[in-house]
Amino acid sequence: MKKRVAKEMFDEALAAVGDQANWADIDQAKTWRNLDEQAFLAEYCWVVFAAGFKVSTLQQHFGELQAVFKQFEPDAVARMRPVRLEKLPIRHKGKADGFLKGAKLVHKAGWSDFKARLEEDGLDALKVLPWIKDVTKYHLAKNIGLVDAAKPDVHLEWCAKHCAAEVDELVAYLAKQYPRMTKHKVDAVLWEWRRAR
Repeated sequence: MKKRVAKEMFDEALAAVGDQANWADIDQAKTWRNLDEQAFLAEYCWVVFAAGFKVSTLQQHFGELQAVFKQFEPDAVARMRPVRLEKLPIRHKGKADGFLKGAKLVHKAGWSDFKARLEEDGLDALKVLPWIKDVTKYHLAKNIGLVDAAKPDVHLEWCAKHCAAEVDELVAYLAKQYPRMTKHKVDAVLWEWRRAR
């Protein structure tokens, strides 16, 4: 890995991003400890609909998605029938059906049992949920506080390639070089920087 290049790139990213990545300043252990089923479903829905869409589109319509999915209230979601396409603010029936199927799977398993399985088996256990795959598992895991990780998306892949590194290697290195910087925050800074370019 080109460490000097990595630090120069990250310094540039920090200067450009400013406080735009402050959304990643979460206490992951506390987030995980306090995570309930409703909060999990909100994060799961976010990750499902974020894949392949601009975050600005999702931000604009997420309140409407919350309404469609009953504010993610677990019992209400578990009783839902598939949503008709015309009711969706983001017209992707496959994502809506997949989210609903996954939400029902979590509810049927029982929240405490599902959470315990995640804690025991780690982020790969998330892949039982529809639309959660090898990349999106990182997105969901870091958002719920399960692990301190980076999502190896196209933005971070570019950064890693620029530094002759793998995403995990780059993010771990930068997190150690900058005081109080988590892998999640390094990811957020680089993501905000790259998407603005």
